[in-house]
Amino acid sequence: MERPRIPPQPDFLVQLRRTQHAVRTRLDSDLEATGLTTPQYTVLAAVERAGELSASDLAREFGMSAQTVNVLVKSL
Repeated sequence: MERPRIPPQPDFLVQLRRTQHAVRTRLDSDLEATGLTTPQYTVLAAVERAGELSASDLAREFGMSAQTVNVLVKSL
């Protein structure tokens, strides 16, 4: 019989969210001089890493809608 999964502790989730926020704030700051937003940079990095990708591929990878990805790509 498989043991049930225990959900993560709330303290862990709070710390994870704080860490995510700190990383995002640092990345936003580092990108400021380039004129890119973090989502734009993320899309560019994915394309550089994987080569040619469709909007659907990017949407799946990042959990975004294809429409959101299209808006990001057009903004580049």
